[in-house]
Amino acid sequence: MKTVVMLGLNCAYGNTDASKIPISSLNFNKVIINYPPTQNRDLTVWPETVAAIKDSLAVRPKPHNRANIGFVFITKYDLT
Repeated sequence: MKTVVMLGLNCAYGNTDASKIPISSLNFNKVIINYPPTQNRDLTVWPETVAAIKDSLAVRPKPHNRANIGFVFITKYDLT
């Protein structure tokens, strides 16, 4: 939840935007997210947001649905 709030504050992402972030759009070396809600512009991400994303990825469950493998967030509906 903290990560979604940080993405909302930092990137103006809503819940739907955050739920569709592909892992491939993250670049922790450049501290950016390149994802379509930003109209293909790179967003500079705050260090606090990077830390929150990394924490979320560390506890992210393995998706059961192969279609969800590439997303940062896994919903409860994938875990059935």
